[in-house]
Amino acid sequence: MKYITFILVGFLLIAKPSFAQDSLSVNPDIFSKSLAEKFSKTRILNVEYNNAGSYKFDTEYADQDFGRTYIENVQELDVNVNLPLLHGERWRFTYSGSYHLQSYDFDDNNETELGHKSLHYMSSGASFTYFSSLFNKSMIYSSTIMADASGDMFGRFKGLISATMVLKSERESSWTIGLVALTDPTIATPIVPIVSHSRLMFDERWRFDMVLPVKIMMQTQLGKTGRLSIGTELDSSNLYFKSDELLDSTRYYEFRELQLKTGITYEYLINKSFVITAKADLMNIAQSRISKKGDKFNKDNYLVDFDPNALGYFNLGVSFNPF
Repeated sequence: MKYITFILVGFLLIAKPSFAQDSLSVNPDIFSKSLAEKFSKTRILNVEYNNAGSYKFDTEYADQDFGRTYIENVQELDVNVNLPLLHGERWRFTYSGSYHLQSYDFDDNNETELGHKSLHYMSSGASFTYFSSLFNKSMIYSSTIMADASGDMFGRFKGLISATMVLKSERESSWTIGLVALTDPTIATPIVPIVSHSRLMFDERWRFDMVLPVKIMMQTQLGKTGRLSIGTELDSSNLYFKSDELLDSTRYYEFRELQLKTGITYEYLINKSFVITAKADLMNIAQSRISKKGDKFNKDNYLVDFDPNALGYFNLGVSFNPF
């Protein structure tokens, strides 16, 4: 599972799903519908195909510039499964799994013959969510544990605990605040605050939808079953791999990339259960680095640093969520 998605499954709640009826109550059903409406990767089943055009990047290793590398094409396949296994009036237990494939075609003009490369990433985890109240406000408490791997290489166990308070939940506007604590030892900031806000605007034709630090969107309904979104989302990729060429002390490494995707998304609802998605973005890479497996990712603790240019990005997806 991409790391941003791992965080989302654990704790986010945004009231008022556009494809569901409004409700002021917070319970497992409203929670699941709200999360699935906002983030396609948290639906029962989500499959996405991503294609990025050609781009180039500069590489720095051990404070030395290793020149520019050219990639002709990048293709990705994402599959996410989220199954509610058990639930009660105030709680829900959910299994989540994911598979991510990255495929690269390198340009023949590179100094090193790289050809075609494919990388695989898998994750599996479980979440327990409990619904309560505090100071007359709805509260959502969550805990998540997961394990991940790349190819034949096990990654590590990761976990989080979180608390989210619904400050306001009305048709016109909603506010939530939250705090999540991550147990992954490689995270530089183990405690992350979350703020979400949703508001109808422009005679209720558009909705402003913000989930910091994950996304900022403007959304409008197109007919009864379509939705158009314009804005910016934060995403990430992480992979484990083995190499004998970087250091003598270890063969195990981790690649992590932080991406900002700005563009337009169209979603179309079919039979109240399937959502077809088409997305076109400009993707900027905020950070792209390799470190030793298990080392903390921070400003100076890395082995290889990549500096890619911005690139066009196209996405097609289909989701299934019958609830």
